[in-house]
Amino acid sequence: MATEQPYLSLIIPAFNEQARIGKSLDRILAFLQSQPYFYEILIVDDGSRDQTVDVIKERFKEEPIDIFRKALDNTK
Repeated sequence: MATEQPYLSLIIPAFNEQARIGKSLDRILAFLQSQPYFYEILIVDDGSRDQTVDVIKERFKEEPIDIFRKALDNTK
């Protein structure tokens, strides 16, 4: 991640997005990488029960993406 402050912070909410998050992030990153400014992507996982976070960590480990996870609530 760049040492400069990001010009753009993109916050993406996610809940059970395993099937879609990869393609969505590919498109978002393709656009942002073509821009002249620094950016960051913040993904807020709202307790996904699928592999959403694993997909992001594996496919996008070299990108400026931070993941914030809500703890699972097993009472629901």
